Amino acid sequence: MRPQTPFPPNTVARMKTLLSSTTKIDEYRRIQCVHLRAKYEYSASQIAEMVGLK
Repeated sequence: MRPQTPFPPNTVARMKTLLSSTTKIDEYRRIQCVHLRAKYEYSASQIAEMVGLK
């Protein structure tokens, strides 16, 4: 697996804003995945289990 690339500093705040404004479940899951990765540095497989994609 390749090393994770850090997100810009304002990513977590932006994802929180987007999470509260989206109405589509597929968009919500995508934003949620980015939020979990940016805030907690979880791996893709950990996030997939958390959001029900695995």
